[in-house]
Amino acid sequence: MGRHEVECFAAHLQIDPAALDTWNLLERPTRTDRLNQADAALIGGSGDYSVVRGGPWLDGALDTMRLLAEARTPTFASCWGFQAMSLALGGSVEHLPERGHVGTCAMTTTPSPTNDPVFGALGDTFTAQFGHEDVVVTAPATATVLVTSEHGDCMAWRLGDANIWGTQFHPELSDQDLLLRLRRYPKYVREISGLSMEDFEATRMAPAPDADHLLHAFASQLAWPVSLRSAQSGDPRRRPQMPGPLRLRPCRQHQRCQAPLLQWRPNTLPHSRNHATVHLPRCTC
Repeated sequence: MGRHEVECFAAHLQIDPAALDTWNLLERPTRTDRLNQADAALIGGSGDYSVVRGGPWLDGALDTMRLLAEARTPTFASCWGFQAMSLALGGSVEHLPERGHVGTCAMTTTPSPTNDPVFGALGDTFTAQFGHEDVVVTAPATATVLVTSEHGDCMAWRLGDANIWGTQFHPELSDQDLLLRLRRYPKYVREISGLSMEDFEATRMAPAPDADHLLHAFASQLAWPVSLRSAQSGDPRRRPQMPGPLRLRPCRQHQRCQAPLLQWRPNTLPHSRNHATVHLPRCTC
């Protein structure tokens, strides 16, 4: 599933997945020097790791979230990443399966996204792809809530005026991408939806075109300013470089492990200045 996660992010960002590299957040925290070199970070989902249950990896992972926020590194965090960054920055996360979502679900935007450069194109309601039991009950104090659920829970925020956004849903996944993952967890689908996998696929899954554009909108916020600086500076160190290699390290023993952290230094954005790097944890078994 690790490779699938990278390919999904790359497809929605409209970049080449071969330009993405990995870092295992569950083995050790991300080095500060690597974060300082990053143009942007992507923090994805994880089917097997919960910030509520925690583990020996949690403190280091939360430290990484704080470093990204302190440095104002452009970041897009989805699902597990949204929960981890919320917790790291003073929000609260609880295990509330009765308020969880799975499949294609409708959400409501708050008045705040009207002028937001990433969420501004969304209407009052939209659909997105979900799979979660842990819930961000309280957003960080510095965050602006952009989307809420039918229970009033925070489903997306922006951190102050920084280019840092988080979503409980998966804008990196199409309905078919989500189904590919959920078919590995039929018990999870049954517990959350109360449906068999067959009935769930027939009634709870659909494309979510409005949410599909969010990652590309995020990338668009980074591409123009970087292009402008590069063109004006004339510094060859700021000019585009060839993509770095893809080095994925998925768990060799479990097929279920997914990626809680993707860090991306994208020269794959138009005229960006660095190699691409993706951080992808794996199971520690």
